[in-house]
Amino acid sequence: MRSFLLTSLILVSTVMYGQERPANETVKDGVVYTYLDKFPSPGYDLNQYLIDRLNYPESARKTKTAGRVVVKFAVNADGSISDCKVTTSLSKDCDEEALRLIRAMPAWHPGIYDGKPVKASFVQTVIFKMD
Repeated sequence: MRSFLLTSLILVSTVMYGQERPANETVKDGVVYTYLDKFPSPGYDLNQYLIDRLNYPESARKTKTAGRVVVKFAVNADGSISDCKVTTSLSKDCDEEALRLIRAMPAWHPGIYDGKPVKASFVQTVIFKMD
């Protein structure tokens, strides 16, 4: 059984890496790259940033709402953040707080494609957890 799982894992890895890059995602205002030579990075501890700045909404505290909000956003070629959108919602107030956190992030190191900084798509989960 163990060798079957290992063989399956190797086969899946080979198939994934053997495929050509899919076309880049296109949006209204231009191209947003999803496959890059180097992915965007914040240049700071992102988890600590989120923990330090998260303001748990009072309505969520009262109802003991906990869970995750997933936010998709773009890191522009200059490192700024734009096009923030909630893709997995928890509650209206939690969603708004997650968007506030993401929009307020300091500039990132942009993604690199063919040696040039490009606008890149990124997804971040913001966790709301009661103490």
